[in-house]
Amino acid sequence: MRSAGPEPVGTEAVDGFAGLRIDPGGEPADVRGHVVGPLRVTTVRGAALALRGVPEGGPGVTALVHVRGAAVLGGAGDGRCGPGDLVVCDGPFDLRETEDFLLHVVRLPLRVLGPVDPAVLRGVHRPADSPTASLIEPLLVSLAGPGRAWQGPTADRLASDTAGLFTTLARETRSTFPADAGSDRHLLTTRLRAYVNENLFDRGLSPESIAARHHISVRYLHKLFAGEGVTVSRWIQQRRLEECLRELGRRGGAPRPAVAVVGKRWGFGNAAHFSRSFRTAYGISPRDRSGPPVRPS
Repeated sequence: MRSAGPEPVGTEAVDGFAGLRIDPGGEPADVRGHVVGPLRVTTVRGAALALRGVPEGGPGVTALVHVRGAAVLGGAGDGRCGPGDLVVCDGPFDLRETEDFLLHVVRLPLRVLGPVDPAVLRGVHRPADSPTASLIEPLLVSLAGPGRAWQGPTADRLASDTAGLFTTLARETRSTFPADAGSDRHLLTTRLRAYVNENLFDRGLSPESIAARHHISVRYLHKLFAGEGVTVSRWIQQRRLEECLRELGRRGGAPRPAVAVVGKRWGFGNAAHFSRSFRTAYGISPRDRSGPPVRPS
């Protein structure tokens, strides 16, 4: 669904990673971006210069990986970083590149990460000190590779797997999960949400199928989501509508997909039900979807 190969975007704001500015006193930089499911991947290359990143579009974390070069990080956690290091920021950051560099930047929305405190992930994670960081770094380089065009369920699964590794990294770095009985509930809820995100296209997705897949009772499943402030069925529908909203509002040279096709792709078996649900959530019909994304009421 959502992905084309990397395309040049200059030094201006990039969707999902807005406000990336290149210091005009430095050498010109090449900035390219693409998406992998809900993840925004941006690649920056150039000579020694200073750049600032300001992510927008909702809460989340930003991961930075150097393929070449070295830099000094400021803003969202100070430290030196270079190839092999995984840098995670939970807000705006400043990066002073000290030599010719190639940098990949991946933006992960908080809704994909689940109940993780972004501040726990902040800082420079080195493979020698973190087994999980040693897994994440090559994965992000692969996601940023040239010519990547993962689509639909494949892209969403890759995004979910990536988010799962960041959840593991949070635990590894003495994460936000308390060391009590509630910790297991938080972790299970995170896995349940990841499973739902991976299987939104499955029209058979239901509280019963989710509970059976995770070897828990439907009653316990509902209890877990009650603590999240939403019913299981409601959250499934909400996530499906969010994906339909994003796809219907997609810009670019490709023709806009048919409304019925989009609804079916994201698990709505009945076109009339999809249209009613979409209008209830966003105040417009799927066919009228245009302009910048609107937020559910």
